[in-house]
Amino acid sequence: MSHYHEQFLKQNPLAVLGVLRDLHKAAIPLRLSWNGGQLISKILAITPDKLVLDFGSQAEDNIAVLKAQHITITAETQGAKIEFTVEQLQQSEYLQLPAFITVPPPTL
Repeated sequence: MSHYHEQFLKQNPLAVLGVLRDLHKAAIPLRLSWNGGQLISKILAITPDKLVLDFGSQAEDNIAVLKAQHITITAETQGAKIEFTVEQLQQSEYLQLPAFITVPPPTL
């Protein structure tokens, strides 16, 4: 990682949660990409130990991302690009609708 990227890296858990909460409040679209596919989602809920994401619009993509590992999540807002990787997503429910769930990243 270059020094330039380290300069903007959020390593404090509260800072990471703050950024994710801002994305949630603003309903910023997220691109989930993995080897062989991508889909658009958004944050439905964020807590210190849980990140809940909306299912994509295509059933095939939802099935594929649940099988994928090393999923890159990207958002762009106000000229800033936010990117992080999660190991895997699990299927869950949020407000009785299908959702993805994972652990929030330690850094952004």
